[in-house]
Amino acid sequence: EFVLKLSKKLNGKNYELAVKNLMNNNNKALLSLWNDMGKVDNRNIALMVDKRVLYISGNDSQFYREEAGKMISSMFKKGEFASVQGGHLLLLENPVEVNRVIEEFLIQIYTP
Repeated sequence: EFVLKLSKKLNGKNYELAVKNLMNNNNKALLSLWNDMGKVDNRNIALMVDKRVLYISGNDSQFYREEAGKMISSMFKKGEFASVQGGHLLLLENPVEVNRVIEEFLIQIYTP
C-alpha cells in the first residue's frame, strides 16, 4: 500500500490517519499540482530568500534521501539541514523529535 511506501513505521492510529488523509485528497488537484511543478524550474527562487531556512528530512525516507535535502537546503543563502529518524511522514512518525528540531532552530533565531 502507498502509505507503507511513505513510512514503514506507521501503525495503529497514525497509519489510519495517514490513509484517511490520503483518501480525502482531491486526485485531480494533486495531479495538476505535480504536472505544474515539473513545467518550471523554480530553484532560483531559493536564492532570493534572505532568511534562515530549515529543511528537515527523514533519514529513512523512500522519496527524498538525505543527499537531496542537503542539496535543497544549500540552495538557500542561509539554508540549514536537519536529519530526523523517520521516513516521509515525519510529523506522524516522530513528532517529538521534529518539534525539538524546530524549537532548537527557532531558539537560535530569536535568542539575542
